[in-house]
Amino acid sequence: MLVRVEGAPDQPTMWEINVKSFVTEPLETASAGRLRALGVAFAGESPVERVEVSTDGGESWNEAEFYGHDLDPTAWRRFVYEFDVEPGEIVIASRATDAEGNTQPEQRVENHRGYANNGWRDHAVRVAVT
Repeated sequence: MLVRVEGAPDQPTMWEINVKSFVTEPLETASAGRLRALGVAFAGESPVERVEVSTDGGESWNEAEFYGHDLDPTAWRRFVYEFDVEPGEIVIASRATDAEGNTQPEQRVENHRGYANNGWRDHAVRVAVT
């Protein structure tokens, strides 16, 4: 059953979306060897300038590549990052930067209903590599 809850009037409107990205593949498991991390990035009114990917939970970052069509400066962009991986557990995270220099923060800023959550730490994925 869907329950409708009105938004709190003291919360900001969501006309502008913060720069954000997240990994879409792999999400749970992967095989050792060459691995391809896929994801999407969005920056609202400003185009996404770059996306970086971490395969060690945010300790180090490497630039990903955009692929596919760039439909519009304000559209979601797909990215890919390829790397070698050994058996074990890894944490893959992504962070985007827009053309105005805004970069995803590590931690979220609490907000009503979570729509403005763009912290990369919350969107990181833990992957078991066999």
